[in-house]
Amino acid sequence: MPTKTRSSNVSHFINVDFEIRSATNLHPLVAALGKRVSVLFDARHKRTYYACLEIAGMAKDADSTIRKFCGLIDSLPPAQRKLWKTAKARDFNIGIQAENQPYCSVFLLSAETVRTVSSLGGCILFTVYAPDSTSPVSAEN
Repeated sequence: MPTKTRSSNVSHFINVDFEIRSATNLHPLVAALGKRVSVLFDARHKRTYYACLEIAGMAKDADSTIRKFCGLIDSLPPAQRKLWKTAKARDFNIGIQAENQPYCSVFLLSAETVRTVSSLGGCILFTVYAPDSTSPVSAEN
């Protein structure tokens, strides 16, 4: 997931990867989302089609990024919406880069965002990346 990095020694939100797995080709769904997303992966692996997407441009925070994805899903044409509904997995994977400072960090997801993801049949996951002990910034802390 770490596609966007910051030169920061504080824990921070990286991005949300939107991961879809299906027995059916997902390319029509990905194509319908167009330039509003960046495609990290869209291919078949063994018997499963897998697409991994990010919102095009910089992500502000997890909550607003997930809401953007949900809006895109709501606007899908019926055929692509059917692909969404029949997918095996519809995951919003939030990436967090952990650092030694501050002692704790809070990353908010609103109740409305959680309800919307649930109503779309999606799941919310968190991937937390450990501090890089080899980097000069992390080693100093």
